[in-house]
Amino acid sequence: MSDEQSWVRAYLYDMVYGGPEEGGWWFTHITLLDEIPFERGADAEVLISCLKKKHEQNMEVWEQDSRGFWLGNNGYELSSVLGEGEIRIGVEIGESSETTEIPHYC
Repeated sequence: MSDEQSWVRAYLYDMVYGGPEEGGWWFTHITLLDEIPFERGADAEVLISCLKKKHEQNMEVWEQDSRGFWLGNNGYELSSVLGEGEIRIGVEIGESSETTEIPHYC
């Protein structure tokens, strides 16, 4: 059993232009919006509900993925030019998944 801190985190996933190589390429950039630490045995669902409410203004659709994260979007896929990114909220242990380096085209 891990002694690392448990967190409920909210991320913004968005497509970002990477460069002109091979006709242009894009990558998914992940920005940490919020994080709330919680103790083992605490009700993470209450914290998840709080973060969903905080970030609901632009999100029309909420669904749960196979990892248990809640995905919110404005009704368009992440890859759509009409999309405004996707908010993902869920429980993690340890460090965040935020993008810290921009990838380079090889």
